[in-house]
Amino acid sequence: MAQISDHVPLNAGVKVDYKTRKVFFSYPLKSKGWLRNTLDFIYPNFLMIYWIVCLAIGILGFVSAITYGVLKAVFYPVVVAAPTQAISDAASLALVKLGLTVLLLFLPPFFPSLWYGFHYKRFSHQFPKILHELYSLIGRPNRRVVLTELERDYYELPVFRNVFLGYDTGGDFARFLKCVEVRPLDFKIVKKVKGVETMVAHDDQWKAVFSFSQVPKRGFLKIDFM
Repeated sequence: MAQISDHVPLNAGVKVDYKTRKVFFSYPLKSKGWLRNTLDFIYPNFLMIYWIVCLAIGILGFVSAITYGVLKAVFYPVVVAAPTQAISDAASLALVKLGLTVLLLFLPPFFPSLWYGFHYKRFSHQFPKILHELYSLIGRPNRRVVLTELERDYYELPVFRNVFLGYDTGGDFARFLKCVEVRPLDFKIVKKVKGVETMVAHDDQWKAVFSFSQVPKRGFLKIDFM
């Protein structure tokens, strides 16, 4: 099985032409350079991975702390004196802790994102797999459609996020398959810029179109998507 990838870190439309045996990529949003692409696309995903790891570690730490506190209270009961720190000092300490918390929540994945974005071409074939595993981890499994016959010479998968698309064909569906195309839904977003409404492209909602040279009557088309 051939692996074909492009090196732009943006959501891509794909067209697989079975007649010419060629694959074409298209991008509804234009590349803005590696730094802007990193901040807009790579960093948010790295941030999500980092938060999931922190959440897992935090849950383990919380359970450990509760267990330790219960055991300590049972076997080594102590009386803790009331704090006497001034309210202003407590407020200052709280602000410092809040600032450190914000930095710890957002800063650590920033520098790995910059490094990854600068070297994206070396690892571009891995990023879609990472995103797929990430969405699966947070509870968004693949969905599946299985078709055994059609009444027309194409099938349109209406809406999906374009994180993953896998398909298998058999019988007439394999014999007559002409083209598979993933492209954005046919609408544009209205955006106000300085009070002026403009139509802008989007890369959030996608559809997949399977085209056939004849209407398939036998066989199957199995699609897994996310």
